Parts: sequence; structure tokens; C-alpha cells
Amino acid sequence: TTALDLSFSLSSGQTNTYEASSVRTIGKVVDKSNLDEFNVPKEFSKVFSIASVESTANSFYYNSTTDILYVHTFDDRSPDTDILSLFASSNGTLGDTNNSVYIENCNFYGGSPMISGNTDTNNRKEVVFNNCEFSYATSKDGIFMNGYTNNYFYECQAHYNLGDGFNYNGFSFGFEWQSKGYYNGNLNSNKANNGSTGHADCRVLRIKPDFSKSRGKSIQDVENTVSYTINANIGESLLPVSDVDGAGIGSNSIQGGTLTKMYLIDCNVGGYGYKINNFNESILYIKGGNILESPRVEELGSQIVEINKIIDISV
Repeated sequence: TTALDLSFSLSSGQTNTYEASSVRTIGKVVDKSNLDEFNVPKEFSKVFSIASVESTANSFYYNSTTDILYVHTFDDRSPDTDILSLFASSNGTLGDTNNSVYIENCNFYGGSPMISGNTDTNNRKEVVFNNCEFSYATSKDGIFMNGYTNNYFYECQAHYNLGDGFNYNGFSFGFEWQSKGYYNGNLNSNKANNGSTGHADCRVLRIKPDFSKSRGKSIQDVENTVSYTINANIGESLLPVSDVDGAGIGSNSIQGGTLTKMYLIDCNVGGYGYKINNFNESILYIKGGNILESPRVEELGSQIVEINKIIDISV
């Protein structure tokens, strides 16, 4: 965890604003005692003045000139050990020399994404995460997989990241068993933040994932990725119901290239204005669930195929 142990005192002339000197740039602040509807600690809202902190509960302001952090807790209390002041730094990298890695019961909070990467085309790396969390990234995603890696996630979570929760890229393989991700992209201005997403020729298998409140599609696979998602539970988006970028599930292909294919088996999407957004020659194979119910989006060149059973699961 990229958290600093800071000593807070009441700011001069303020009633609910507390300050602490910091030796590192603070990117996010989290209160472990302030839980959202998913029982996940909320992050503070970022504001840009002491006055805004004073008037806004559950907010923070970091003055990069003076290196002073100002916070206002949700219940107006003095900051205690439940306050996590997260600085912008790397959460770790698993590179080419880490051929087989097992990580269990670890939380990676704040900073830039945990990275699992490998450029060795002849030796795919195996990485297993068991009961780990990748949350509150101050830049980009919770965890980023790139290159020739096989990544296995067992009951792992990714919440409140600036970008995506789980991001697969560049020929990586991902397996998720009961992964969870809420409020990814919460403080991001763009609309392309997903709970789980595959890019650029990835292969992904998700079983019983639970994603909600993304600022974008909860699950999105693009650029020639092939994925299987089984028994997914997709909640509502942070985007308005009229915004197609807030569809529960999305797919995309590079025009003229190999098609992106998503197999969606017994998946349910609730709370979204649009259940799916499928475009640019991608194909969705759907069995069971409520995805084919209206409203849904289909764009020119894409296909949606309803199937009774999976016969060929080759990629």
C-alpha cells in the first residue's frame, strides 16, 4: 500500500479541516470507516482549496507548493488510523525475470498500477493472485497485464481506480474467478473506464464476475480479444441511462482486422440504460441471461448471435 503515516492537526481558522505535512505527492485519500453500498471504503472527493475542504465533508486538497494535505472527514472527526493518505508511486512490477509468481492476501492501494508484463515470446509467465485487491490507483488502472503472461485471479477485487479495474493487454491471458469491481473511473472525466477489459489480442475467461458503478462499460473487450464471461452480475453505470458509453457490456474490433468475439453465458445486466454496445465487426455470442432484452445497442457491421449451447470454444 502506498500510504503515508501522517500526523494531522486542526487547520488555523477552520472548524472541520485538518492538515498534515507530507513528503510525497498525495493522489487519493480513503476512509476505511466510511463504507459504500458494497461495503467498500469510499475515497475522498478531490477539491482545490482549503475553503472547499471546509465546506465539503469527505474531501481533500493537496497543496503541491507547500506539500500540505488538508482533509475533512465525512463525520467531521479528527483524522485517525482509518484515514489512508495514498501517494503517487508504483505499486510494483512483475517483469520478464519473474517466471512463476503466487501472491495471496495482499492489498495494492494507491499509486500507479500493479504491472504483470513479459516480452519473452518463448516463455509465458504464470502469475496467480488469490484474495488480493487492486484499488484506489492514483493513475490509470488497478492492475495492468501486458505481453506473454498467464494471469489467474481468485476472488480478487478492484475498486475506485482512476481507470479500469482489471486491464489485459498485448497477448496476455486472464482468468477471473468471482472478481469484483465497483466505482472504477469514479473521479475520471472520460467515459472509458471498465471493471474488466481485454485489449489487443487477449484471451479472457471470467466466471461469476460482479461489476458495477463503472464510469463506462462494466465489461469491455476490444481489438481482436476473445473472451468468455459466465454468470456475470452487472449493476448500474455512473453514466446517465441515455449514454451508450454506459452500456453494461461492450465490444469492438479493429476495422478490417480479426474480429473481437465475446461469449456471454447466463449474464445479467441491470440498472443500465443500454445492456450492450457492440460495434465495428465484433461478434457477441449470447446464451441465457437478460442481455437480449431491450434496450440494447447494435451498430453497423457488428453481429449478435443467440446460441443454445457452446460447441466450439476455440480461439
